[in-house]
Amino acid sequence: MTEIENESTLLYRLLVDQSYRWLRHIILIVAIILITVNQLIYHIFHVTTEESYIYVYIPVFSTFIFYLATVYLNIYWLIPRYFLTRRFGWYIVWFTLLVVTASQLLILEEYLVLKVPGIEALPNSYFYEDKFLILSCLSDTFVLAISLFGASMTVILKSWLLENKKLNKLKNRKVQIEVEQVKEKVSPVFLFSVLHRMGHLAPTEPQQASAMLVHLSRLLRYQLYEGTQEKVLLTAEIQFLSNYLLLEQYHTPGFEFRIHTAGKVAFLFISPLLFLPFIQQGITDWKESDTISPLEFFFTEENDQLLFRYLYPEGRKADKNLPVSLFRRLQILYPENFSIKENAASINNSFNLILQV
Repeated sequence: MTEIENESTLLYRLLVDQSYRWLRHIILIVAIILITVNQLIYHIFHVTTEESYIYVYIPVFSTFIFYLATVYLNIYWLIPRYFLTRRFGWYIVWFTLLVVTASQLLILEEYLVLKVPGIEALPNSYFYEDKFLILSCLSDTFVLAISLFGASMTVILKSWLLENKKLNKLKNRKVQIEVEQVKEKVSPVFLFSVLHRMGHLAPTEPQQASAMLVHLSRLLRYQLYEGTQEKVLLTAEIQFLSNYLLLEQYHTPGFEFRIHTAGKVAFLFISPLLFLPFIQQGITDWKESDTISPLEFFFTEENDQLLFRYLYPEGRKADKNLPVSLFRRLQILYPENFSIKENAASINNSFNLILQV
């Protein structure tokens, strides 16, 4: 379940949302009342009706007040100061003292209710037949400890959820920073070369220089605006790549390229500038291979998957030609939704990237 789905659930809002604060307190108080009654019902509720007002209701009320104070002391002092700061030893010491004190109070109340007035104790009483039942005392102490700690678990769970939420935000921010760091940009050397070429063409071939200027402006506009977005249309990305290759075509005599599309590529969204490393690597491969064949790229949509294929130029081997920065970015953006295959069995070596989009 995603973080957004977690935050939309009733349980999550009940534990964390500030608007449910009073409801949380009401539930806690009701739980303490039930614990108090459960602790006393088998010990002093057999007192006669005439004496019940004095010997039952007042002890029950005083026990409830003490338990309430104990729980809130645990919630607002012990847990924040010791448990959440990982000082577990001190937390255990203080929590044990609270539990033992509450248990002793229960024994004292039963003594005042039963022994002082001379009321006969039931078999489950601490003072049945004038024998103090150690085993019963220890059992009730452990039950009380579990109950008090259980009543405080909402605070621990709330703290864990909030810390987990902060951690997820930090992780998402870290991922965004890493994406920006590994995101490919247009090389300043390439821009300088294009501008230098435009300067030479302007006096003699102004139309070609003007066409280069148009492609360059589209290239930079895409990088400055669409390049900063989380997702862009695949068609916009392909147009950006075409402008880049056209500028290289103006700059490099004999350079040719082809971009093939198939399927419903117009409806796909991808991360911007994702395929620029392949284009840059393809241009380098083409220059080093001394081939006259065009550089070819394929974008194919099939069953909500995008297949990107890059055909290496003739005579160019696939090994050690893949941009490392692209792998890092794919691991961040598509951690379990991409696969890479190199096909050396075909006439032209090819690199295939499959994305689940």
